[in-house]
Amino acid sequence: MSSGLRAAALQAEHFLDRAGFERAPWIAVGFATGIALWFQLTQPEQWLALLCLCAASALGALAMLRPDGEFPYLRLAVAGMAIALAAGCLTVLGKSALVGTPAIGAPVAA
Repeated sequence: MSSGLRAAALQAEHFLDRAGFERAPWIAVGFATGIALWFQLTQPEQWLALLCLCAASALGALAMLRPDGEFPYLRLAVAGMAIALAAGCLTVLGKSALVGTPAIGAPVAA
């Protein structure tokens, strides 16, 4: 790890360590961001790419969690935010699949 990246990771780790229970509300921010991203990303391929990126980030962070590992708070924060983003996107995706109506093929004046 380069010295600049390591210094930034140490700084983030110390910030997360001092934050204590104030870290928890950020999971709701991640969930809301996942919902907002579903509306911003218009194609199913983009939703799938977001979900794959979230899964890779969460699994990568969790795979590096070891009892003697460095940066435990940072790794948990990355995994938690990735899971919250994916959960927000999947919530809206599931709701739209359950309640959604077929798209209108052409403009209609009634």
